[in-house]
Amino acid sequence: RQPRPELPADARLRLFTITDQPGLYVMHAPSLAEQGAMFSRVVALLERKDMPRDRVVSMGVIAAYARRFGTDPAGLTAGNNFSSVQIAYFFEMARRQHMTLTEGEHALQTILVRWHLIREESGAWRAVSSRDFLITIPGLGPAPWGETIDVPIRAAILSHELGHWEYFSDETYARACREFWWRDLNLSERTEVTRQLAG
Repeated sequence: RQPRPELPADARLRLFTITDQPGLYVMHAPSLAEQGAMFSRVVALLERKDMPRDRVVSMGVIAAYARRFGTDPAGLTAGNNFSSVQIAYFFEMARRQHMTLTEGEHALQTILVRWHLIREESGAWRAVSSRDFLITIPGLGPAPWGETIDVPIRAAILSHELGHWEYFSDETYARACREFWWRDLNLSERTEVTRQLAG
């Protein structure tokens, strides 16, 4: 059963800890634009198959990449889900490259240090615990693709991202997902699902 944090109705940055699910954190960004300002290069590094996985690219590269999909960097994802290990990896790659963080990325780093999700240790960025997981969702308001993030859409984004957390945290659930994918779906069905998800 998915947790249901009480989400703010106004544009505030909030970070929730889910008391009965240790290690799960939910960040409510004031808007999709502010969420993108913090996470667009994190998404590019960790999730985009056609972007480098071993280096942080410039914001100019991110903007050009987003234009290929008719959006801006904020519109690359509606929500996010990352382990603290993954986020620490982003900041460590940026450090090794001597890459200057954007204002949004610096704010994210400060927040996650304050909440003890990541730390700088012996000159390198590391996760405080490999079991911590961060979900992010946008506040209510306009989206770059001409739509609006309203309460039902925000709830759907949260539910989707919590599904990723369940996969990350519950081996029984993860095993059931893998068995459904490889055993219950045939090749053509898997191909069609993959096509729809990529669209």
